[in-house]
Amino acid sequence: MDSTNMPRQGPTVAVAMAALTVTPEQKLAVILCEAEGLLMLPRAEVGSGERLKHAARRALYTVQSSESEGGGSSESGLNAGPTTFQQLQVFERPEDGWALTVSYLAAFPYDSIDLTEDFRVVPVESEIAQRIVQPDREIVEHATGFLRREYQLRPDPYWFLESDEVTLLDLRALHQTVANRVILKDSFRRRMLPRLVATGEVTQGRLGKPAQTYTRKPLS
Repeated sequence: MDSTNMPRQGPTVAVAMAALTVTPEQKLAVILCEAEGLLMLPRAEVGSGERLKHAARRALYTVQSSESEGGGSSESGLNAGPTTFQQLQVFERPEDGWALTVSYLAAFPYDSIDLTEDFRVVPVESEIAQRIVQPDREIVEHATGFLRREYQLRPDPYWFLESDEVTLLDLRALHQTVANRVILKDSFRRRMLPRLVATGEVTQGRLGKPAQTYTRKPLS
């Protein structure tokens, strides 16, 4: 029988989650799992009939542990509020036969995260981040680039600042952290003001001066 006419078994599919946050030290960081000395992204195999976004959520909130009885899922994972998952890229894993990894991005305010012992937060620009296994390191780089492009366009679109009302000073400080570079005050103001709504209220600013507060303008 001609092998080209034989039904072909589908690939195995996994999802890998690049969950980003901003640390109290003002570093853009990624949430990683550590197993057997290796740093990797939270991941999960996609079950039969399972939607990708459900597998992505399972990857983030439930850690697969080989020590679990029967090889099932452990009860540990990332404890955080709900968030939107952004699908990024599909990677082929030739070392695993016919296998695909679908990468996702999620972002969390640091204070909303309750990390269990299976997770650690690693700044994306640190030397430790260079130890992330492939293709996960490439996924982190892609997720970081995607996030930085989003922050060039809109004020804190992933809500690292949890407050509904923000100041331009706090926004600019956050955007500089995400971009990992200095952003000029005037250019930042011109780019972001059209995407903000003034509340008419002021708050005590970082420098002791009253600062106008704003809310983020909803996406049209």
